[in-house]
Amino acid sequence: WKNDNVPRMWSRLQAKVKSLHPDWEYRLWTDKENRTFVEQEFPEFIETYDGLAKNIMRADVIRYLIMYKLGGLYLDLDYEMLKPFDLIDHDIVLPYSRNVELGDSSDMVGNCIFASAPGHDFWRIVIDDLTENPPKRDNPDVEKSTGPAYLTRIFHEVCRDSGICIH
Repeated sequence: WKNDNVPRMWSRLQAKVKSLHPDWEYRLWTDKENRTFVEQEFPEFIETYDGLAKNIMRADVIRYLIMYKLGGLYLDLDYEMLKPFDLIDHDIVLPYSRNVELGDSSDMVGNCIFASAPGHDFWRIVIDDLTENPPKRDNPDVEKSTGPAYLTRIFHEVCRDSGICIH
């Protein structure tokens, strides 16, 4: 979130995540902590991070950096978790946010919730792509440059080109 003052409408959801995972460390990342994290853990990426045109793009990108460095479970504040999450049998879990089989016009990987072991190659590929092809500053399409459409493109390229197919 932007700061430590989580909107009241989401604090209930935040409390539920904590209650479903009493043995987990819960961390709310603020904009200030996010930038410090990039400075300390990815100093070579700070120019790209700071150069993103919109704060929502930095919010997308920080998730990928945190997953690569620390792993864990990422969940947007405005999503409700209904039962405990179990990552034991998987190195990475990515959701569909749209699915043709469910009536959507396309399949798309979401970035509102996902989980990963630290250091997973998928996230390294995402970070490398963002470094080599930073989003355009003038009139950026957030969904295609850092959001779900971006992750979907990388997901398909990873499966096609590198053999790191995620199921």
